[in-house]
Amino acid sequence: MEDGRAVLLLPIALLLPWAHSSLALTCGQRISGKYENLKNSKIVGGGPADITEFPWQVRIFDHGKHLCGGSILSEWWILTASHCLINKNKSTLEITHGDRSLNTRNLTKMKVDKLIVHPHFDSWHMDNDIGLLLLESPFHLDVKRVPICLSKVTDIRRWRNCWVSGWGITIPMLRMYPVLQKVDIQLIKWKKCFHAMPSVTKNMLCAGSPQGGKDACQVNLQPVEALYPKHS
Repeated sequence: MEDGRAVLLLPIALLLPWAHSSLALTCGQRISGKYENLKNSKIVGGGPADITEFPWQVRIFDHGKHLCGGSILSEWWILTASHCLINKNKSTLEITHGDRSLNTRNLTKMKVDKLIVHPHFDSWHMDNDIGLLLLESPFHLDVKRVPICLSKVTDIRRWRNCWVSGWGITIPMLRMYPVLQKVDIQLIKWKKCFHAMPSVTKNMLCAGSPQGGKDACQVNLQPVEALYPKHS
């Protein structure tokens, strides 16, 4: 389709700092390169982020309430997780962009024309947890609203670290933190990860921190500790 809404075949989108220069003109370009010192931050494992650091970051609302984060792939397409879209109706979903706070109510909300759950999504093992949203009308892309890059690097041995951004609960049992968060995490070799967590599939990447306490979600960390045995 000429309007850019042709179906995309997606691998996995990683937030890679070494995106190819040829892609940097159209995707993955930040207008802010600042990464604040998080030493004094009270956020567990990460800290507050400015939206200009992740200009592809969007919020997905369902019935007016925050549902999930997502990334701009193009003026028409939003990348998110399949588990966010299960049993959802496109008519109740909206996309916003432009502010890091969940409390902002004056942002333009984009309507969804179609939602796509990966046909082989496994909700038990979270395999193929990738989904797409097609907008009813296109985003106006500019220096503050930039699509994320799809990496051309396919050799996992060349990948080391990545960044995770989004909204969520930063301390267990507390309410969702209202400001966009970021955390840098280290990629782990798949075989090493699989040895500790056999439920990991070939479609997944493993990431974490040798020191612990840094992740995209709150989980039981005992298997991860096996990846980084304690030294006396």
